[in-house]
Amino acid sequence: MKMLEDFAFIASHNRQKPRFKYERFSSAFSLVEVTLAIGIVSFAFLAVLSLMPAGLTRLRQAKDATANAQIMQQINDSIRMADYSTLSNSFGTSGGSRYFIYDSECDLLTNSTNAATVLTKDARYIAKATVIPTSLSNTATGGGTLTQQKLAKATIRIRNAAGFSSPSTLFSSTNIPEAVFFLYIARAQEKN
Repeated sequence: MKMLEDFAFIASHNRQKPRFKYERFSSAFSLVEVTLAIGIVSFAFLAVLSLMPAGLTRLRQAKDATANAQIMQQINDSIRMADYSTLSNSFGTSGGSRYFIYDSECDLLTNSTNAATVLTKDARYIAKATVIPTSLSNTATGGGTLTQQKLAKATIRIRNAAGFSSPSTLFSSTNIPEAVFFLYIARAQEKN
């Protein structure tokens, strides 16, 4: 009998808890809480994504402004290094223009006085430089020598070449944004 009692005692202690008994865990999230969290995160993510187009537009504008400054500096250097007597010849006739065609890295592809130059697929920026040379009258300096002053006004217009086939079509369009720079080049030559 003792053995039966021991067996009953062991059997009563080895019984498992009922499987379907509801126990509430306080450390878990409910379905409502998870849904709300996903909704809040999605709303914040969409707000950040809506700012992307404006940021990309500003990035493109900043890149174009930097490229315009680099191109203007390159053309400015070439104009200032040119001899004044050949300045108007290098830009065509007096008041003529020269077209400088650059790629997206601001490397010069070609330059020409021909506005019908066909653009390559690498052309990203086109600059139109116009130089108008003038001479001022001779003036006397303190030492009694005459100084002939020469002055030239250079206008540099830079536009984005995307979608255009030649500089003439690009610069004949009126509602395309452009960067415009003005330079004044002065040379003085003393005469005895």
